[in-house]
Amino acid sequence: MKKIILITAVNILLFSCKKQRTVEATTQENEIEKGQCLVNIKGQNMSVCFDGLELDNRCPVNALCITRGVAVANFTATYLNTTVQFKLADAKGQSAYANDTTINNVRITLKNVTPWPGEPGGNLQVKKVTLLLQ
Repeated sequence: MKKIILITAVNILLFSCKKQRTVEATTQENEIEKGQCLVNIKGQNMSVCFDGLELDNRCPVNALCITRGVAVANFTATYLNTTVQFKLADAKGQSAYANDTTINNVRITLKNVTPWPGEPGGNLQVKKVTLLLQ
């Protein structure tokens, strides 16, 4: 009886886990959605995952703003049995966060966050980022 309960519990845990979607990093610029990972970056056993948006105070579409605002995204990179969490801003010098970082000799730059506030789907749940990998 204990064996059946244990097997059932393990199966529930395994099948309830949310799998991350992966995208092959084939070009310098790659667009990924929240929860997706870029894999095989520059032919290396390295991945970068877009964990979500931490902040988006960019000026809404058709609004008159003094500053453009900034979006800050959370990422996780994995390489050589090492995991690094980092944040990138979409506008250089507009935030306390950098616009790019170098991990495992790969320069990662946050080029764009879409959609822009005020566009359809412009809430924090529906976001894509474009990363430049050099």
